[in-house]
Amino acid sequence: MEKESSELIWMDRNGKILGKVGEPGLYFGPSLSPDGRKLAVEIYKAHTSTNSDIWIYDLTQGSRTRLTFSQPNEQNRLPVWSPDGNRIVFSSGRGGHSQIYEKSVSGVGAENVVSPSEGHRYATTWVSGWPIHRWFSGEPATRQPTIPCAIQTCGR
Repeated sequence: MEKESSELIWMDRNGKILGKVGEPGLYFGPSLSPDGRKLAVEIYKAHTSTNSDIWIYDLTQGSRTRLTFSQPNEQNRLPVWSPDGNRIVFSSGRGGHSQIYEKSVSGVGAENVVSPSEGHRYATTWVSGWPIHRWFSGEPATRQPTIPCAIQTCGR
């Protein structure tokens, strides 16, 4: 069975295609850096739909760099830039439930869990120095979302 693919396309407000980023692939959750020079995106591995990693496209150089390195059946997803563009938070299902991890855009250093929880967490945006996230408790089929909140103020 052939997997579907998608493309990263720049368009103007009228829908005219201005350019493309990279080759067709399995892309999800693109996130533009605050300065507009880089794009972080989740890319599924071509040979399996159970692994995904965060890649960073340098839009001025036309290159891409892998930020995360997933283990079998692991998905690193939904990248969100820090306001200064130096860090990215993302969700990863390591250990049985999704947590929010933080990593330097340079790729140097470890990936750190931002705020451990037994519920599922997904970053949505980053404001005032703290990522904003949605937190889910329970099993995936029955999880109930809470109100989005800053990590330092809820669900810790």
